[in-house]
Amino acid sequence: MYDAFVRVSRLVSLGFLLVASLAFAQRGTDEDPFGAEVMAEPDPIALMANPAFPALEAPPVVVDAGVPQVISMERADLSPYFLEGKLREARQAFAQGSYTRAREKLDAVKDTNPVRFLRALAAFRTRDFAFAAPEFEALAETYTALTDRCLVHAGWAFEGLNDFESANRVFEKVNPKSRMWFDAQLGLGRSLRHTKETPRAIEVLTSLGERPAPPWGRDVGAEALLALADLHQVRGDARAEQAALAALWSKHPLSVQTTKNEKRLVDVESLSTEVKVTRAEQLIDAHRNA
Repeated sequence: MYDAFVRVSRLVSLGFLLVASLAFAQRGTDEDPFGAEVMAEPDPIALMANPAFPALEAPPVVVDAGVPQVISMERADLSPYFLEGKLREARQAFAQGSYTRAREKLDAVKDTNPVRFLRALAAFRTRDFAFAAPEFEALAETYTALTDRCLVHAGWAFEGLNDFESANRVFEKVNPKSRMWFDAQLGLGRSLRHTKETPRAIEVLTSLGERPAPPWGRDVGAEALLALADLHQVRGDARAEQAALAALWSKHPLSVQTTKNEKRLVDVESLSTEVKVTRAEQLIDAHRNA
């Protein structure tokens, strides 16, 4: 009798547990009381927000790229120049070194910035600096794609006219980020010397002369040091001239400027150990990079 009672009690308990579990499972499926908290995908924006200001939305950052958003351009703007007619003949004459004939051909066509630039360059090649200098300076204002190049050519032309004040003016306008800036600084060093602004000329050339020797290509630092040595020679400062030549010899041993002017050094043996070691290090680096 007792065994039967125990068996019945166990059956009742199991039945109650089964019914309760089914009811809970059905409730979880219909209402999902925990799913919204456990299974929901995290919001990446909410995760990135500052927890101290959960409702704060950061304003979009506007970046000024320095260029217009919309550029008006026509097919003609992408067309190459000097391919047909008088323009082609002018280009061919210029390429052949017939600069006077090139100018004659260009005088017969419509003035555009490329036409004016080629005409001014042809005038420069024939040493017509009186035409080239003001034309290049004017082109620097209108031919913005070649502004710095026009300024440097204008400076060279003004140097040809011995108008060094004007040369200073245009050389100083060249953008320091331009590829033409080195030529402008070298030109400025020359023209400042002629306008009796020697301290400024020395400052410009000294700063440029600090540039290290490149592994290949143009050695601007060597050009500046040679120009500095020439400046001191004109001033009659032999000691400063020798110092510039020693810097050229030690820091730019493989440059053309050093090769051609090494004999200007009075006594290489008397140079300091530091100068000789610098030259040796430069030679080792040059051969390592060769």
